[in-house]
Amino acid sequence: MDRAGAVVVGWDMAALRTYPFDPERGRLPTSLFDPRWQDLDVAARVAREVLRRQWAGEGGGPMVAEAALPKWAGPSVATARRTLPVGVLVPERGGWVRGMAVNELHLRRSFGGARPAYNFHAQIVTLAFDHEGRWMVRAFLGRFGGSALDQAEVVASLRGRGFGAGAVLQANLQDQNQEVVVQGVDARLSALKELPLTLELSFGVRSTEGTAEGPERPGLEEALSLFDP
Repeated sequence: MDRAGAVVVGWDMAALRTYPFDPERGRLPTSLFDPRWQDLDVAARVAREVLRRQWAGEGGGPMVAEAALPKWAGPSVATARRTLPVGVLVPERGGWVRGMAVNELHLRRSFGGARPAYNFHAQIVTLAFDHEGRWMVRAFLGRFGGSALDQAEVVASLRGRGFGAGAVLQANLQDQNQEVVVQGVDARLSALKELPLTLELSFGVRSTEGTAEGPERPGLEEALSLFDP
């Protein structure tokens, strides 16, 4: 390996080739149930990788003030929550990235065996931001059972002393996972290099079943939640 961090391949010096060396190879989770997700340092590096690989231009504005973030309520809404510290600073592009990622937020609805259970999930839920103020929130949303009219929402809230903002992902759930992303640039984030921060993730599902918008089938409010917060 040379000093630039490249792997030297082959013995023919006249045909010397170099390939970029990925220092994260072997360190990041390889599945949703990889125990490395429990390591906050690894989860922060997942967030860094999502930002560096998925960033798509300079579109988008600042994060939404926390007070303006929507909060679903009512008997037809089920919610899973997770709160994590955002303390790891990952070097990147001559600067840094902060963020956190969660392997899965899961909601299960059971009808006492009378009908198949509904399972809803938000997978690889990620919030990341960097020294340039670029930010991104991303998740894969999906379901097993339920209806295509069921709506999912992920609210990501970033909190610190004197700071509170976040973003929202919303989608109608499909049988297959769908990637949902919001991103932007927020100059305030570039000043949060060392501020202690927490990330609260809230995953909610709202059913339209049994309403004027949906078919006449039992709604989620009639189900029993098996999610243990």
